[in-house]
Amino acid sequence: MNISIITINYNRKSDLEKTIQSVINQSYKAFEFIIVDGGSTDGSVALISNYQSSITKWISEPDKGIFDAMNKGISMANGDYLLFLNGGDFFLNDDSLKLAMDHVNTSSEEIIYGNILVEMSFGGNLVFKYPDKLSFKFFLVRDLPHQATFIKKSLFDKYGGYDITNKINADWSFFILAICKYDSTYKHIPCVFTVFQAGGVTESKSKKERIMDQREFLENHFGMFFKDMFDYLNQEQKSIKKMSYKLIANVAKFFLTIYFSLGGKQNKFIENLKP
Repeated sequence: MNISIITINYNRKSDLEKTIQSVINQSYKAFEFIIVDGGSTDGSVALISNYQSSITKWISEPDKGIFDAMNKGISMANGDYLLFLNGGDFFLNDDSLKLAMDHVNTSSEEIIYGNILVEMSFGGNLVFKYPDKLSFKFFLVRDLPHQATFIKKSLFDKYGGYDITNKINADWSFFILAICKYDSTYKHIPCVFTVFQAGGVTESKSKKERIMDQREFLENHFGMFFKDMFDYLNQEQKSIKKMSYKLIANVAKFFLTIYFSLGGKQNKFIENLKP
């Protein structure tokens, strides 16, 4: 089984070295290692040159962003499966790839994904676990971790690379198309073999910006279904709000009625109180 590990980097020398060492120290050696640098000026190129004997292929040239660099890595890769371990990502230990490959080598699924350990920017670690079954519901709130996902290169050959016009959600949009639209096969590995450092470039984008991009994508690719769904949800929200106002008014009417009846008084505004 031929695996391509692709690392992209731009001016993250210290993080890049951790990634390189993590890859070349793996006990499992049946992989090619590709580095795509975006024309760094912080000494990253010299660092890559120092490890050149352990790197299968590498380039350093300007690109149009993260996903353009990842597409360059895809075009350079010869592996059956691709794993994107970008600068700052690293394997949990020296036997992590061997552990993952015990599952990959006995599988034929087009997407094989594991759990991931996240180093939080405010300190501490969290294990992100992923479900065995993926659905639209899952992708509406989450994404698969490219640092822990083996993707068959043939999927990119069939459906194209990452959409570089989508600078935030291109990996998410690729997964949702592959799995939810094209019914690509997948398998979950219930273990952790890679580590992700929180606080990356795409993560810094606002939640609102992400949601708007995702909504536009869903409407473009799934058309009337999502337009109708959003219209339905908006109507439901208005109905719930209307029901809430009616409930509050009825409760107020109930207590006011008790209050005035206990006082032996009547008040016309109670009768006229409408939800």
